[in-house]
Amino acid sequence: MVEGAGTLITGGTLVDGQPLNPDGEVVKHLTGPSSIGPRIEGGESRRIAKDDMLIIPAGTAHGFSEIDEDIAYLVVRIDPDQLVQLK
Repeated sequence: MVEGAGTLITGGTLVDGQPLNPDGEVVKHLTGPSSIGPRIEGGESRRIAKDDMLIIPAGTAHGFSEIDEDIAYLVVRIDPDQLVQLK
């Protein structure tokens, strides 16, 4: 986390998860293969703030349940199938 603070949920089950379009711009230029949903059931909530680092394994449900202040964070994703287009 580069700036800000919030509560992040990891683990649990993504409720009504829908995969993003694999040919869509979000997948190709930003996230890689991902699913979205309205909430996560279960999982672990933790407050994270500037200078915290997390490693979230592939396929693990995760998302912010609360953002206390504007956030900026760095994401490193492994893309073995080279789906995300490089700039």
